[in-house]
Amino acid sequence: MTKRKILPSSVVPTSPLWVTGRALLARRGIDFFSHWNWTRDTLDMENINDLRVVSRRFRECLLLFGPCFRQEDLSHILRKLKQLTRRLVILRNIHESLVFMEQLTRELSSTADKKRSPLQEYLRQESKRQARQLDRLLGKVQKQTLSTRFWEFCYSPTLFGQSGLDPFMPAHRYVRETVYLSLGETSAMAAAARNESDLDAQKRWRTTVKKLRYRLEVVTPVVTTPLEDELELLGSYRDLLEELHDLDRHRDLVEAWIKDIPSAKELTEIIATKRSGAWRRLETLMKELPWERLVKKIGDSL
Repeated sequence: MTKRKILPSSVVPTSPLWVTGRALLARRGIDFFSHWNWTRDTLDMENINDLRVVSRRFRECLLLFGPCFRQEDLSHILRKLKQLTRRLVILRNIHESLVFMEQLTRELSSTADKKRSPLQEYLRQESKRQARQLDRLLGKVQKQTLSTRFWEFCYSPTLFGQSGLDPFMPAHRYVRETVYLSLGETSAMAAAARNESDLDAQKRWRTTVKKLRYRLEVVTPVVTTPLEDELELLGSYRDLLEELHDLDRHRDLVEAWIKDIPSAKELTEIIATKRSGAWRRLETLMKELPWERLVKKIGDSL
């Protein structure tokens, strides 16, 4: 028999960790499964992207508060969530690449090269194929199975379990400790990513910045100071790092199809110019709002 869903309760910074975890997990779970329904019904790209973002927040909430609950259930839910998120990311990337390539083609100097390339046709066909796979993954049975497992998980806190975590500690203390760890990780990545040519370091920094922002969004109800300004500033870094990452991905696509695209050289030059502009904007941001200052601002707000 499926248990009744837990309605999100009000929590405060001093609420016990397990109570806070259950309330915030319930809140994220309701949000996630609602978006699942909307996406399944429409397969609209905007809904797909929204579900991707919501699934990331849901995952971060599970990672943060999951130690207070049954680990077997946690592993299963995270595995299924990762499978879905990966499919959403693939479809989003294909769509972004297709839109970008269509815009880029209009910037070519030769009219003859502005016709649809084999790469664009490939992206269109791959988008349709991935959408069909996502449709199957979002089926009613799959959703019901995962939803049931999740709500059972929410009803099963491990109050005296093997995690070594005190489930009765004030939530704000645990949140502060875990966010401090995330801040340290992102700062280390930021220091390594200041070289424009070190694409791998920039990719790692982007990943940690996104995770940090998701984590802060999750814990907002139990921090002692509002985080709206910090989240907005963090979003500025995330957006520029995301733009750099997307441009690198678009360039790799063009280079992989270089034999089939007569204008590939000009396309890569345009992408390089756009990337250089995005990097200059990131450098400006780092001067106007140094990363170290933002990290301190976030830390002081916890």
